This record gives sequence, C-alpha cells and structure tokens, in this order.
Amino acid sequence: MSTATKVTVKEIKITRVEGYQEECNQPIMASNWNEANAVLRAMAITAPKDDTYNKVDFVVTYTDGETYEGRYDLKYQDTIKADLAGHVQIMVTSNGKTKDSWKEFGTKYDLGASSKN
Repeated sequence: MSTATKVTVKEIKITRVEGYQEECNQPIMASNWNEANAVLRAMAITAPKDDTYNKVDFVVTYTDGETYEGRYDLKYQDTIKADLAGHVQIMVTSNGKTKDSWKEFGTKYDLGASSKN
C-alpha cells in the first residue's frame, strides 16, 4: 500500500501525566503529526533538564476509527527535537519484528514522517 493510500490521522490526543500538576491530565488535541510535535515542544519547556523524563500519553485516532495508543517520554531536549511520528515508527517497527499484525498496521496506517529522516 503506497503512502498516498494509507489511512490518515483524524486527531492525536496528547495528555501529560507527569510534571507540574497544573499541566497534567489536560488533553490537548492535534490534527496531524506536525501539530503533535508542536504540542510536545511546548510541553517540554517545563520537562526535566537532567536524564529523567515526564510521561505523556497519546492516542492517535485514524479516519476509519482505528486507534494507536502509547507513551512518550518527554525531556527538556524535546523543545527542539520532539518527534512523535518517529517514536511511533520505532515502536511499530520494533514490535513488528515479531508480530505480523504490527507490520500490517505500519503498512495500512499513516505513521507520519519522522523529523529525524
């Protein structure tokens, strides 16, 4: 299945679950991978500057109703290099080494363009 025919993202819900209490448990919606990265970059301003991280949950909802849920480990460095699509691609590829269903998911659904490519 070519990129042009992949099922596209409808929305991405991003919820910080660790960090300053006033910033947690307030879902923020993005309509594409670039907007999701912008949300993460803004959140990262108050993320740990050492080697620790704050957990951020996300749910990618596709136009056919399928969802992909995961966790992003947010660090201060993500103010520059936040890359949710790259993170999802790594997770699907890593899991896909042993599960054909993940390979099919990555073939059928838009996993975005990693900003690291």
